[in-house]
Amino acid sequence: EEIQEKVAMVEEIINDSLVSDEKNEQISSVGQGNAPQAVDTTILQLLIPIGKKFEAWLHTSESIQQLESELKNSKTLLDDSTATQQMVNTQILSLLDSMKKVERKSDTELSKLALFHVIEEMKSIDKKDYSTIIFEEFSKVLKTIQQVYKNPQASIDEVKNAIRQGEDALEEIKGSKREG
Repeated sequence: EEIQEKVAMVEEIINDSLVSDEKNEQISSVGQGNAPQAVDTTILQLLIPIGKKFEAWLHTSESIQQLESELKNSKTLLDDSTATQQMVNTQILSLLDSMKKVERKSDTELSKLALFHVIEEMKSIDKKDYSTIIFEEFSKVLKTIQQVYKNPQASIDEVKNAIRQGEDALEEIKGSKREG
């Protein structure tokens, strides 16, 4: 996935950056006492829009919720005038980690989403616009594919077949609509 590639690339840059920041902090803290340090939030600011590119419908709700939580924490930290570089660095790593853990839904789950939309379209067909015999056949197909949709054990092939059946039934019934 393109977003995951960006995450990996940014992670590599961040790891290099954080290592050099730690060395610089150790060196600079020796001679400076308690002087306030400027906090660099650039990487965090760049990561937030990347995190927003994950599409919720394509990914598991648990992993998206975790990502959204880390995005919220990141925004809160950016607004925190007392944030330290260590806090920012820790949040960068947390946000990156949640991005890497975003899980894509299975093909079956995604196909069931498409099937849901076919079912909804079929439900919107008005019985009065069609002959009884045509609508009864259409209703049988609708009931069959609804059973596939409700079956948690349905295979990807069963779901794809149900989508095809529903689309074919929609095409047929729309072609047989009564005039006026």
